[in-house]
Amino acid sequence: MKKKLPVIITALLLIATGIRAEPGARLLVSNPEPYLGEAFVLSVAVHRDRLSGVVNVSWPAVASMAVEAQLPGTVHRRAGPRSDEVVENLRRLVRPLRSGPLLLTATTAGNTSPRMQPAPLQIHVRPLPQQGKPARFSGMVGQLAYRLVDEVGRGRRQVVLELSGDADLTRAQSPLSTRTGDVLTLLDEQLQRRGNIFIRRLRYLYSPADDGRGELRVRLNWFDPRTGRYHQTGAGGPQPSRRLLPATIALLLLAAAATFLYRRTRRNRHLRAWLDEEHPDAPRSRRLARLAAAGGSEELLTQLERYWQQRDRRFAADGQAGKASLPPAARRALLRMIDKHGSFRR
Repeated sequence: MKKKLPVIITALLLIATGIRAEPGARLLVSNPEPYLGEAFVLSVAVHRDRLSGVVNVSWPAVASMAVEAQLPGTVHRRAGPRSDEVVENLRRLVRPLRSGPLLLTATTAGNTSPRMQPAPLQIHVRPLPQQGKPARFSGMVGQLAYRLVDEVGRGRRQVVLELSGDADLTRAQSPLSTRTGDVLTLLDEQLQRRGNIFIRRLRYLYSPADDGRGELRVRLNWFDPRTGRYHQTGAGGPQPSRRLLPATIALLLLAAAATFLYRRTRRNRHLRAWLDEEHPDAPRSRRLARLAAAGGSEELLTQLERYWQQRDRRFAADGQAGKASLPPAARRALLRMIDKHGSFRR
């Protein structure tokens, strides 16, 4: 038994070694084609043995890349025969400072894990478009929201402007303006981060010249990568466009359809009255004369006379008035002439 023990231990070690995860690492980005100034997540996915300990990443400095924040990492245990393998993601939020191709590299190392050099990753940074670019562009690129808190609303008071989004909010210089003669003093400001979102809070003391409500204007401009468009608020610049909501478009279509049906019904009713009703002040002969004077063709006049003759047979013994009909082409011609010249009754 003593002779077999080393063999058993060796076999167990070989089996354990065979199922242990092969270490490896690779670079990942949340957006391989960001715009200039658009933040994205750069991460290293490390495949390692769960017993290999903590892994650290060495990020070489890139002159054309600004580091916004170190994001919390994640560790996932892989299921299956290699139950000892975990995938650790080490992340940071970065922002490119120049357009064009950009090569990203990193190195990982740990106390018990081997040093790993993931393959370099090249991304393409898109330049900002020139069309629609504000004359004094702030340089903010990303999603941006803002709100102005003015609870008192009158007289000398404190107001708060809150900006939020993944854009570089520090580029918003003097985002709040007033009328000439008013005094606006910045009391303090705070910049916080929640994940990939930044929140900048500016608190002001506002003193209107007339001690009334005054007038506060938010002056911001930024580029939205999702829509590929610039936005600008405040006086002297175009406001962000607002697309019609689907419900609004549906209501407009329904209104247009209702208007069309109403006009069509009204025209047909007018035509039936012109054709079938008796008008003492406008007998058929006068209607035909006015129709001829307006340019009615000889064929149209003949079809009208035939139609009226067929209708008059309702007084006959056989009563065949129901067979009276006007050809569709003649009806359309009459509708066009009535729309253009009136009812021809006078």
